[in-house]
Amino acid sequence: MKILAVDDDEIALEILKSALVNADYTDITVATSADEALALINNTQDPFDCYLLDIRMPGKDGIELCKTIRSFEEYTNIPVLMITALSEQCYIDRAFAAGATDYITKPFHGLELGARIRAADGLSHVVHQEREARLNAEALKEQLDGLHSLRLDEKFDLEEVTGAVDITELENRLLKLPMGNYAMEIVAFKIIEIETIHQTLPSSDFRSLVNSVAGCITDAINSPNLQISYVGDGIFVCVIPKSGRKKSSNVATKVKSAVGDLEFSDTEGNPITIDVAMGKPSHANLWSSQEAPVGLENAIKRANLNGIDQKAQSNLASLKNGKEKGPRRHSRPLSMIVPIFKSRLPLMQANGFERR
Repeated sequence: MKILAVDDDEIALEILKSALVNADYTDITVATSADEALALINNTQDPFDCYLLDIRMPGKDGIELCKTIRSFEEYTNIPVLMITALSEQCYIDRAFAAGATDYITKPFHGLELGARIRAADGLSHVVHQEREARLNAEALKEQLDGLHSLRLDEKFDLEEVTGAVDITELENRLLKLPMGNYAMEIVAFKIIEIETIHQTLPSSDFRSLVNSVAGCITDAINSPNLQISYVGDGIFVCVIPKSGRKKSSNVATKVKSAVGDLEFSDTEGNPITIDVAMGKPSHANLWSSQEAPVGLENAIKRANLNGIDQKAQSNLASLKNGKEKGPRRHSRPLSMIVPIFKSRLPLMQANGFERR
């Protein structure tokens, strides 16, 4: 375990170092001030595993140094033990508030020092294991994203979404319906600008976004008998038996509001704006098994068309706002227009225009 001990009393440092060596901890670096300690921390290639900080030091004291150490990402969980005299117990609460793990009292007692250092060693080992596990998980996530990059048109099963069902299974269920009167509604939703979102997100985050949008849709529809599938290209299709449909005013507005509150960022940390277009619902009362897939297909087409329409309206509004904010064009004065007209008059007469 790599230890950094900081104390302005050099004699106390020597005693502490000797006690640590006797406890089989030999990788020890010492500093006599907070500034010296910070210089060592910033210049070391291998991070320290444990800190021993004297509370009372001239200039920046041990409590301030502890707070600074905790501000470094690699040292947020590393054990920090404060060194204090028996008469300084009032400082312990401040030290713990600054992020201290434990404390050691002066004068040093071999058994107590050994026990506390061993406890710190165990904590340091756990911190290293957690850090290594986190790094391995991040590396595995990047590797999996690289191995399986979701295509934009790729359909996949929704996770932890009420009523979620694979689209093939949904079609099979509808095809197996016997002839009869089935009052149901089919509606589809389309994520606007899905192409841009797909390009800016890794596969795992894209999948998470799709699942979050699906959750917003099911919450807005609010039906216990809802069945929802993701068919790729940012499109969701829903089948809702009317008997289980709860009356809900303006589902499209509710979905837009809910997805607008979702927080996703691209790989550069820029927030992603999420919007959803809802296709016109189809209300069917007389269904045969052969009509079911046609209803699904038509619902998807309507959502696609509505998505294109909303995207075009958004682009037009942006263009209009840009023109309104741009510089105003001033009309030419009449004194300039008349000479120009006279110079072009022969050409106009040659093309059939008569002067009156």
